[in-house]
Amino acid sequence: MLKTLNTLLRGQLAEAEDTLIDRNAVALLNQKIRDAEAGMNAAKLSLTGLIKRDRLEERQLEVIANRIADLEPRVRAALKAGDEAQATVGATALADLENEQAARNATRATLAARIARLRHSLSGAPRRMADLRQAAATAKAVEQERRGQRAIRGAQTPGAHLAEAEALVTRILGQDDPFETDEIRAEIETSLGHTNAAERMADAGYGPATRTRPQDVLARLKKTN
Repeated sequence: MLKTLNTLLRGQLAEAEDTLIDRNAVALLNQKIRDAEAGMNAAKLSLTGLIKRDRLEERQLEVIANRIADLEPRVRAALKAGDEAQATVGATALADLENEQAARNATRATLAARIARLRHSLSGAPRRMADLRQAAATAKAVEQERRGQRAIRGAQTPGAHLAEAEALVTRILGQDDPFETDEIRAEIETSLGHTNAAERMADAGYGPATRTRPQDVLARLKKTN
């Protein structure tokens, strides 16, 4: 029984989560876009720092290479002159420079790998971000349209209000006579039809026509034949 209750509870929680996501999908999407944009900016900042470090290492390696190029001939000259003491001093300095050179080359290799990974992760990010922003705008418009449709469906139509009004008239007056009900409806139709009085009078020949009639079309066509 506990297992069944646990399964039921997890199912209800999953349904509640789905409902919450559906109701707030646009807000969640916008927040995810903001999170992605923040992550992309952080990645750009990190990439900038890595590139600056790599360039610094490159400059230091140039300095080391120049010092090695300057010191090595001096050690050779000391050896050629038989000055072991000076040659040893120079060789020690060369060893330190070469060790530093190897360490900095290893650092540059690590930096190059990290820079390549970041560049790859950022390569399609701007396009994807633009697509997401466009999708978010579309989703917002769709959600607004759906809300409007739900509002329309939730509201009563004019016909429903009229039907309710007629029912209240019948209830208040206590009129069950169908002929009297027909008279009331006829009066309502007549009052609504006052807006067409100009058309009816024009059709009767009083005043200019308010709309094109079939006989007007026939008369025009006969004149042009």
